[in-house]
Amino acid sequence: MSFDNKIVPERAKSPPYLFYAARFPVDATGRFLAPDPSIGGLMYDALRAKFPEHFNLDVINKHFMTLVEATDHFDRQSHAVYYVFDKLKYRASYSNLETFTRNNKVWTALDIKLSNDGFLYPRLGDGVTASHTGIDRHRNILNWAKLQHNDVRMFPALVQFCANRLLQKNEPDSKLSFVVFYHEAAKRLDFKAYHDDSSRAISICFEEGYPQDKFDDEWAEEFSQEEIKDIIAKKV
Repeated sequence: MSFDNKIVPERAKSPPYLFYAARFPVDATGRFLAPDPSIGGLMYDALRAKFPEHFNLDVINKHFMTLVEATDHFDRQSHAVYYVFDKLKYRASYSNLETFTRNNKVWTALDIKLSNDGFLYPRLGDGVTASHTGIDRHRNILNWAKLQHNDVRMFPALVQFCANRLLQKNEPDSKLSFVVFYHEAAKRLDFKAYHDDSSRAISICFEEGYPQDKFDDEWAEEFSQEEIKDIIAKKV
């Protein structure tokens, strides 16, 4: 779907509306098709110029915070959480049943999976920097990049969440380890935190997805009775 032939009401021609309308094409029944990776047929440089705010890593922080605000706990064994970001409803899931071996110890992990929609992945070197590349850490997705140490600072919402859950007030000398894996082509960002003293970890994985409800339903706008009267009188 191109931006030029998308017919929308005058009040809805805002950049966010146009971005999501092109991002989530629908079929004749209104069901979502696969997310459009080209976003209206635009290539990387054109997208960077038209929607610079969507390449900002702070979108990841904001998306995650809307999930956290939608639930006051992540304490069930496993659960689905519905939340709203940029007027669109998404489904996230989490599990406290994950275990793995690291440094010859068995760890337990809170594993959170949520959508990355609203975020466009900058190329490496264009706002994000890799300390290592060509990492094969996932059976179906190869050639990951590990972001450099300082890039962890660009995810304050995720760092704070992990610190609140993993660090104890009576452990002032306790430390956390962080790693961020990044895959531009697969549209994946995996943020991981480790607390060695307790052998507990948190994994926050942003994956490509799509909203739960029809796009246009989520973007319905309220009109006051005065506005309605003006419309009827053809004053606007």
